[in-house]
Amino acid sequence: MTTSAGGGSGIRWGIIGTANIARAAFLPALRVAGGRRGRAGR
Repeated sequence: MTTSAGGGSGIRWGIIGTANIARAAFLPALRVAGGRRGRAGR
């Protein structure tokens, strides 16, 4: 099996892109639902 340098970078960026989309959808909904209850001392 041969691998090229940076061969997994496309997969990595795909995962990061998907995580950013999920974060963009989740954080506004979290604020509407009542904020950040899970953070101690805040």
